[in-house]
Amino acid sequence: MDKDLVIEEPRFEEDKVRTERDFDEMGWLDATFHGIAFFPEKYEIALDIDYIFEWLNSEERKGYYDFRVAPATLVFENIHNFVFDMGEAYRTLQIKYIERTDPRKPPNAEYIEKETEWKWTIEFEFGHISFYSVGFKQFIRKEPLLIRSQTLSLEDRGGINFERIGFSG
Repeated sequence: MDKDLVIEEPRFEEDKVRTERDFDEMGWLDATFHGIAFFPEKYEIALDIDYIFEWLNSEERKGYYDFRVAPATLVFENIHNFVFDMGEAYRTLQIKYIERTDPRKPPNAEYIEKETEWKWTIEFEFGHISFYSVGFKQFIRKEPLLIRSQTLSLEDRGGINFERIGFSG
């Protein structure tokens, strides 16, 4: 294998906060899911994930990859029709993909001043989460680390966290 980049997200300086406008350039394959928080008064959910920025061929371990990973808070806004269908949720959960389909006008479009909502599906190996939402904000909480696995340690990521601010760096 060569040492070329396998998958790359845009450089980190541009990524402290991303939104649904960036959806087509983003990917959540193998992002580790650590937790979910509900904010019913705001009609929001927040996911605590390890977001993978790059898959790199390892120079030290031929045939393996290293990963550039950062802890992130992924907040979906104006959600409704929430479904949580998980099977073996006792093991490490990694996102297979996030899909958005069924664009339509939200029932409260005049109030929230947004014209489109989608059905969002977050697919895992053993289940999925689905809901309708007008979009998301993803906050990168720390600078990405280059590590051998796709999952940060709790110490490296600052524990389970739903903060909505990008790190200053």
